[in-house]
Amino acid sequence: MVRSVAALLRRVGQDVTVEPYRGVSSAGAEVYDTATTVRAYVEHGFRLDRGGREMLTSEGEATSRAWVELDTDVPSGSRVTVRGVAYTVVEVMRFDGGATSAPSHTELRLR
Repeated sequence: MVRSVAALLRRVGQDVTVEPYRGVSSAGAEVYDTATTVRAYVEHGFRLDRGGREMLTSEGEATSRAWVELDTDVPSGSRVTVRGVAYTVVEVMRFDGGATSAPSHTELRLR
């Protein structure tokens, strides 16, 4: 059994490119920080309804999920590129296991 997210990512993860979202410039263009490569476990093909809830039907927009280490800087709106396909981070959920045996990680919902 893999006990740490870092060990899991080394074993079954893949390299993805993250461009952290920084806001909008005075000219109205979206601004991103320098792209970095991180390890992530990526799961493709679940769907969200317009309220962001997972659905089992074919309605909604196809999305993906990615799990990265807890300290990875990935705010909502960031760009994540997986195997040449660029996604936008629509939700960031941080899970800090602290002193417990629960694995600390960040889950990203991508669209």
